Amino acid sequence: MIKRMCSKVLPVVLALGLLCGGTAWAGKEDGHGHCHKKKVGFFQRLGRAIRHLGDHIKNGIMDFGVKVKYFFTGRKCRVWVCGYYDHNGRHVKGHWRYLNNCHGKPGQGNPGQGNNPGQGSNPGQGSNPGQGGGSLPPLPPDNPPAESPAQPPSDLPPTGEPPASDQGQGDQGQGDQGQGNPGQGKRTLGMLMNDLVTASADLDQLKRQAVQARKGKAKPEVMMSMAEDYTLIGNDREADGKRLVRVITQDLEQNQGRPGIYYSAYLRNLSRMTKADRDSIRDILESIEKFVKAEALEEGKNSPYHARLAELSKF
Repeated sequence: MIKRMCSKVLPVVLALGLLCGGTAWAGKEDGHGHCHKKKVGFFQRLGRAIRHLGDHIKNGIMDFGVKVKYFFTGRKCRVWVCGYYDHNGRHVKGHWRYLNNCHGKPGQGNPGQGNNPGQGSNPGQGSNPGQGGGSLPPLPPDNPPAESPAQPPSDLPPTGEPPASDQGQGDQGQGDQGQGNPGQGKRTLGMLMNDLVTASADLDQLKRQAVQARKGKAKPEVMMSMAEDYTLIGNDREADGKRLVRVITQDLEQNQGRPGIYYSAYLRNLSRMTKADRDSIRDILESIEKFVKAEALEEGKNSPYHARLAELSKF
């Protein structure tokens, strides 16, 4: 009798364990910036598995299209990134990442671009970078602006790169809707910083794909294509990272260590990021902090750079 009851109850208990069990990182921060765990049920895990399968099916289709276009044109102006869960636990849909340089010909493969930087299908954009949608003066590639507007804006104008898409930049916390078009022109400081975060997440995803492909004994040409995509996105991230460092350090130099419009915008954007997002661009943040520390040591105790160093140490 007892054996018969156990044989009936045990499967029910196991089924309930499958439905209610399992944990995963939710990606939400507590007050100290740490992620906590959230229970993930059976159906949620099943949904993630189905979504994962759909992402990889679409990835195969898009990769095939890129190969065909590359065969006929000899150019690779964009890379398809398979959908994934980022370091915050949010699902990012598969998306195109447009490359800054399309084999030395910027603008190819990006809709709505003309011969002049800033031309595109975005309303309000003129023939000069920064026209429409912003109140900031244009920022030359290697020099800070000569004059600052009366009100410190939150973002930074373009430095010559044309926008890659007419779609708006997605909010960082949109979850399943992704994080906007990662290939969009970095018209503002916030967009530049968000793109660095998404580029870091995309690189992590490509690395995971390469590991899985190696385990599955993928063809050599597939592995070479993944390595090429990783290098292209990595080069873009490095260039954008150097650009961010240059803008912030030049702004501080121009203001003799006091907060300028771009440095202030930089701090605001950092405060809006999650700890995981900041960690993904930690190498860039450390480069800026290293510059501030060197200036503080050089100028002595009364230097304004000491206050800037204290502000940056919070992140």
